[in-house]
Amino acid sequence: MTVLRGRQHTSLTEVAASLPDWLPELTLEAGEPFEVYAPDWAVVPAQGLQPATEEGWVSVQPRPGLLGVAVHSPRGVTELEVASGPALDELLTGRAHDLLEEDVLDGAQACVVAEALTRNLVADPWGAPGPPRCRPATAGAAGHRRSGEPDAARGRQPRDRAGVRRVGAAARDTRVRTGRDASLVGESLVRRGGGDRAAELLARRGGTLANFELSLLSLRSAEGAAGMLAAVINAVGGDLPGEPWDLEVADLARHAGLLALCPEEWPQAAEAARAADKTRTMLRAWLHQRPDDEALAWLAVDASLH
Repeated sequence: MTVLRGRQHTSLTEVAASLPDWLPELTLEAGEPFEVYAPDWAVVPAQGLQPATEEGWVSVQPRPGLLGVAVHSPRGVTELEVASGPALDELLTGRAHDLLEEDVLDGAQACVVAEALTRNLVADPWGAPGPPRCRPATAGAAGHRRSGEPDAARGRQPRDRAGVRRVGAAARDTRVRTGRDASLVGESLVRRGGGDRAAELLARRGGTLANFELSLLSLRSAEGAAGMLAAVINAVGGDLPGEPWDLEVADLARHAGLLALCPEEWPQAAEAARAADKTRTMLRAWLHQRPDDEALAWLAVDASLH
């Protein structure tokens, strides 16, 4: 007879304390090795990879993406999933090349292309006749660089307006409409003389999460935002290994962006930063194998804030 006992933990710290001592880091940047101290166990990675051993340590060099690793011990077999996150620019480059072959781009896809162009990761395709045929709401983001000639009336390059169009497309067309959307667009517009439009966007009503974003951006009191910040940290699982069970990848990207906005002087800042770093690295590993344009767009837009 097998007896199962469960326990409800009241904090992520309690959960972390219940994990096996030998459990290694499972979320890695591409190029970092997976290492576990297992002197008497067999460590079997998938994908035909061969582990290296030295003085009880087992090391595996994973490829970008997700890697299954089976650890055989006297207690049985433990299946681990290692996430190796490639650089954001690598993901943007590959996805933008694919999207530039499409005839129609939605808002998130246009944002991905615009970010890749802004970072000079892909060649400007509009030196050739005709940009991709985008929906009206995204045409500004995907078709903003037909010409590199200066804008004589305003003294700016057309690319200077790309930020407004890019984040405007993301704010209008993605399923998520949050405080950070409005703040991004508002900041861009204010710098370019569009104060009235910025005020309109910043005045939008949002839900609880949107209001929390605005409280982070406006540096309101840590006490007032502490409960919601803790909830966002818990939602992504803090810096614990594994994936959250009830969030889509695009929502994970949004949550990671929120955590990265936490002011350094707030008491939960270090915990928020660790959770954000883990989540973004894990997302990049997932996106390497399972593209999601909305999640990639959020990662790119958030990276431009820091």
